[in-house]
Amino acid sequence: MGTITNPYSPANTMMYSVPVTVGDYAADADHDGRVGFRIASGNCAVGGGWRFTEVHRFATSTTHTFTLYNFKPGQTYQYRAEVGPVGSANSTCGTLGTPSLPTDLGYLDLDYDGSGGLATDFVLVDTTDCGSSTQREYIIAVDANGQFISWYLDIAAIAGSGGNSLGGWRFQKGTGPTADRFLGILDRRYLYEWDWTGATRNVRDFGDVCASAAGDDGPCIHHDAFKLAATGTSYVLTSAISSEDPAGTGWDGVCNASDRFVNDGFDELDTSLSTTDSPDAMTDWGYDPDTDGGENEGESRACNSGYWDPYFVTRPLDWMHPNSVSAHKPGSDVLVDLSFKEWNQVIRVNASTNAVVWRMANGSTWSTLTLAINGGITGSAGFAGQHMVHDIDGFVQMFDNEGGPSGTSRVLRWQLSGGPPVTTATIVKSWELVNAGLGALVCPGQGSGVTVLGTSGNSVLALCNAERLVEELSDYDGDTSAEPPLIIQLATDPCTSAGGPDEHSEIRGWYRAFPVEQIGPF
Repeated sequence: MGTITNPYSPANTMMYSVPVTVGDYAADADHDGRVGFRIASGNCAVGGGWRFTEVHRFATSTTHTFTLYNFKPGQTYQYRAEVGPVGSANSTCGTLGTPSLPTDLGYLDLDYDGSGGLATDFVLVDTTDCGSSTQREYIIAVDANGQFISWYLDIAAIAGSGGNSLGGWRFQKGTGPTADRFLGILDRRYLYEWDWTGATRNVRDFGDVCASAAGDDGPCIHHDAFKLAATGTSYVLTSAISSEDPAGTGWDGVCNASDRFVNDGFDELDTSLSTTDSPDAMTDWGYDPDTDGGENEGESRACNSGYWDPYFVTRPLDWMHPNSVSAHKPGSDVLVDLSFKEWNQVIRVNASTNAVVWRMANGSTWSTLTLAINGGITGSAGFAGQHMVHDIDGFVQMFDNEGGPSGTSRVLRWQLSGGPPVTTATIVKSWELVNAGLGALVCPGQGSGVTVLGTSGNSVLALCNAERLVEELSDYDGDTSAEPPLIIQLATDPCTSAGGPDEHSEIRGWYRAFPVEQIGPF
């Protein structure tokens, strides 16, 4: 055994690195090694309750370092290293340590509720801490059954190339725990790919073109990125100032004459994150504010874009506001799905030709698809202000922010049919968001709805940003009478420390949440 260390501080102090050295190496079971840990309970050489890493065979080297994850803060643990066939291995053991959260993150007060019987093991969510003067940003993992934070990434600490403000992020599961990835967009400039240890697998600096200085008209990256495992290609949302002003459009007289429309699209990136293509709405997909401004044309909020005003010198007219991008490869073609919030519209684009495959929206004016809903599902066949649109096993899934009854929020799964080309999108599952008292929730901004693996597509993990709430939902007929199996919500007074924020709305983040079965290799 070498020296057990925690090399991940300050990015993560909830992991331990355990190096193991053997006398020689060979490709046989006698040279299989693993390391386990458990809560300290007397003699670590005996007894059970161990959680072991995957087996590593010392076939070409006498040394290997095992990384241990998923601890309860403040609890002392033991380790046990074994080499040889399981059941008859040689072993050594000792005290591992007592992991802890950063002080201000440890003050964060989470309330837990629900009916139990969870399908979700761990919840990943972005949040800030309870700092009284400066709040740090984190991605945390909450042990849903144990009800504690078991892992975290300190965003500023792992952003080695620059950036400290998380404008968008995504967790993507790989074919094994070590292939899992986190994508993070920082300062509308940097695109990162991290692993569970916080190590940077890849990073791209898109340049200082969104700092509200002379000439800063983009394109800026923002909101969302997606890496397609089948090709290694990544997609990231981009926005830039166009030459189009509001004169002669539905915003004429509503917005300033000097405003310019934002031209939205995405960058297609190869495995080194170099740009290979940059299609956009106004040039490639036929969006022209002179002829059609969408369902919310003329809304003054597009002129006063709180999202873009601090970043562009030219005042932006945020008329489309894309908020999610995802991709899948059902055959020979890669298909990219984009959500345009201000149009209440989703489009699917062929990544090879940049042609629009279909448009999905309320009413025939902005949709090539007819919207329908299966019998027995409560609600309407429509959506509004949607986020987190993605393909799941051939279905289209979204977080419908305001399309439910009385503008409430739900997670929808759509089945595409007809054609080819596709002619109809039908709601086949609808999960209505509710609070602990079964009151329907209104979540007008941000949010996500992700399928919980191992539930045959019947359960989702949903996030309501307005309520700083994450919940598992298993009732998919649109009803609101069933208590969710899990609700995790920031407390009304979210910080247990004097001087920290005293309103949960002052804790930033809570943009997306993802369910995971295990933290790292556990």
